[in-house]
Amino acid sequence: MTNSPKYTIICVGIATLFIGLWGEMFSTAPTIIKIIYSALLYCSLVLFPMTYIKNNDFGNWTNGILYFIIADSILLVCMTIYNTDPDMYLHGSKWLTLFLNEYTLFALFPPLYIFLAAKADNFSIFSKYLALFIILSLSLAPIQTNSIAFLPIFFIAFIPYISSKHKFLFIITIIISILTAISRVRMLMIVNVFSFTALFLVYLFRSKYISLIFSLLCITIPFIVFIPILGLAKGELSFFQKIMEYLAENKIIEDTNDTRTLLYLEIAEDIETNNTWIFGKGAYCHYYSNYFYLNDGDDPTRTLVEVPFLYMLLKGGIVYVIPYYTVLVIAIIKGILLGKNKFVRLASIIITGWYVNSFIGDLNGCRFYHLGFFFLVGCCLSNKILAYSDVEIQLLFDKLFEKYHILKKLLLLKLLHNSRNETL
Repeated sequence: MTNSPKYTIICVGIATLFIGLWGEMFSTAPTIIKIIYSALLYCSLVLFPMTYIKNNDFGNWTNGILYFIIADSILLVCMTIYNTDPDMYLHGSKWLTLFLNEYTLFALFPPLYIFLAAKADNFSIFSKYLALFIILSLSLAPIQTNSIAFLPIFFIAFIPYISSKHKFLFIITIIISILTAISRVRMLMIVNVFSFTALFLVYLFRSKYISLIFSLLCITIPFIVFIPILGLAKGELSFFQKIMEYLAENKIIEDTNDTRTLLYLEIAEDIETNNTWIFGKGAYCHYYSNYFYLNDGDDPTRTLVEVPFLYMLLKGGIVYVIPYYTVLVIAIIKGILLGKNKFVRLASIIITGWYVNSFIGDLNGCRFYHLGFFFLVGCCLSNKILAYSDVEIQLLFDKLFEKYHILKKLLLLKLLHNSRNETL
């Protein structure tokens, strides 16, 4: 165990580069790559600076919620360990799936990365390894673009504070992300829209109240469009389906294939049947899909849900989902209203994008972009980082913060000494 986050960042970064070569889905990677990925993530946990969990300035209320999420995550693992139902072995060994799969135990790791923001010095460390990760990802892009294409989920907040040569790398990354979105991962288009919206709101409008109104409106979207699907009667059209039908009728879109409403309805049916609304099914679980029972394409007993909100609801129930989203909302509001620098205001809009996307796109698992995103959440929760000026944030990136404050103190002492001499 160390007091530096660099080893955790390195381990997660290397694990992501390895597993990312086989696309978005963990299951497509060879067994040896899965083992390497798992070993690196366990190393990242062992080397995590645990002192940050206790020594931070997030506030008692926020820390209480984060501690609850950690405790509930441990409970979800125990629920799987003590689950002796025969269907836990439908897809092989329960133990291997629980402890060596990205979407089970490892999917519970990301909220822990919030604590990486407990120490302001970590800005320069993270930005350094982010640049290195981009370089390595670009070198692997001819094989697979996933590792690089998902970075705009969080890294827009860093662009104003990095060097010109690094800005060039970021621009290339955004281009690759947009091309990947057009070609095969539509969810990335939402990611990039929120990234550009963040820059637009913070640097052009500059009004925290406009940013707050935008974020609050986005926070309400799932309660209007997606969550009500869980209570739909059979055959009733969802608001999402009505929107898609309207867009198709007006020839705005051609593809009206709606897989999201299907997922919401099937998860709701499974949870209702098994009465797992409150505590969920555990870190490793599955649901029954009537659609895939009647159609080819996947096993009807599915162990992964492509919508993070639904997957968290299936695994952890309302007890896990509410604290998770509460932390995000607190970070968004604190970042916009209390943030005195553009970095946290950018981060707040980016967190809003993740919030919305988690009801639509596939953000499951544990990869480098999860670490980067939750680092931003931590920055918006830290009272110290919220209070920094843009100049101080820049100094943190440049590793000049301590020197600046030492020089500032020396100048103040010098002025004080001179004023006393003049008085005498």
